[in-house]
Amino acid sequence: MNKIRKSMSVLFVSVFVLAACGTTAPAPVPKAQLYSPVIAAAAGVWASYAILSCGSLYGWGGGLCGLGEFSDCRDVNAIEFAPLRIMADVVAISANGAPVRTDTLAGRTTLWPHAMAIDTQGNLWGWGYNRLGQLGIGSIEAQRSPVLIMTDIIAVSAGSMHTLAIDKNNTLWAWGNNEYGQLGNGNKKLQARPVAVMDNIAMVSAGINHSVALDAEGYLWTWGLPALVGDGRGRYGACQNVPYRLMGDVIYISTGRFNTFIICTNNTLWGWGANNWGQLGNGTFEQSLYPVKIKDDVISVITNHDFALVITKDDTLWGWGHNSGNQLLTGDFRVQPYPVQLKQNIYAVSLGGSFALGTHILAITKEGHLYSWGSNYWGQLGKGMRNEILNQAAEPFRITRQ
Repeated sequence: MNKIRKSMSVLFVSVFVLAACGTTAPAPVPKAQLYSPVIAAAAGVWASYAILSCGSLYGWGGGLCGLGEFSDCRDVNAIEFAPLRIMADVVAISANGAPVRTDTLAGRTTLWPHAMAIDTQGNLWGWGYNRLGQLGIGSIEAQRSPVLIMTDIIAVSAGSMHTLAIDKNNTLWAWGNNEYGQLGNGNKKLQARPVAVMDNIAMVSAGINHSVALDAEGYLWTWGLPALVGDGRGRYGACQNVPYRLMGDVIYISTGRFNTFIICTNNTLWGWGANNWGQLGNGTFEQSLYPVKIKDDVISVITNHDFALVITKDDTLWGWGHNSGNQLLTGDFRVQPYPVQLKQNIYAVSLGGSFALGTHILAITKEGHLYSWGSNYWGQLGKGMRNEILNQAAEPFRITRQ
């Protein structure tokens, strides 16, 4: 149980900022330079977030929501190049990293990002797009400022258009899009408010159309639309609208677009699902409906659309899969179907972005320095500028200063 607790997807280091931290944030404070050391970071679709040691949450990038009247989250070209404070007393942040949906009303594919934050009292706050009730506030109206959703929350995962959260009693709650049963509550009806799904849950990960959870005994549960993901038991295509127990001896989970990854008690990494961009990392491009072993000595994993990252026991960061934003730092933008070493001395990592314009990565070192690289089309790397082309960061850029 303790080992599972330590594997929660929210990771922490410490952060300082030149601007005063304060205790409340009714409006964004002036733009500030972030100073090391740092807590956790979350990479969204167009924007990036960081929590400071004093609890202040900062954000930057395109279409940044959560800033109240200062927000223009419907306009991705409304770019904030420098960090702005969103709210105070925050201990955890989750931003959806790869929301892609065909908008039948507008006749085009759109991105609907939203973010979730937990404060020091266990209150859950949300902001951003809400067209399918993914904020859990009982309506489908977008929110420019953080709104209170639930209390007594210890973990949250913002999926593509649905959200999962765990309360202090280890009960799993879900809300938002439920077209494929990804809420796990036994039906396929949209839920604009949180509904209880199951008990005894220690960790959760919300994907695009499916979800996975880890219970306190180390059992993996999955539900939603397997589609290209598969359900890890040789099946795909049929929706599963209630949680199904798949396997035991699991300590860490992550799910994205069409993949699921797990870490077992012996620190081996396994994954299954689509593999057209080598995103399974097993050296092939063949889809797998069953778990395949990928790497040893892994302590954490994160994935979004067609790309994955892991941190190994020696604090080394590895990645594989799609490479359109040079997120693998190879300089050739070529797909990599096997793990590539990216950076050493890494404590926590997050990735976001879209398939069309590439992935961006935020990584925190053991000393608390925050680095970014990959796509910078919307200024999400925090470099004070945007790049109009996909030839992005040639090497990691250090956002924080000492």
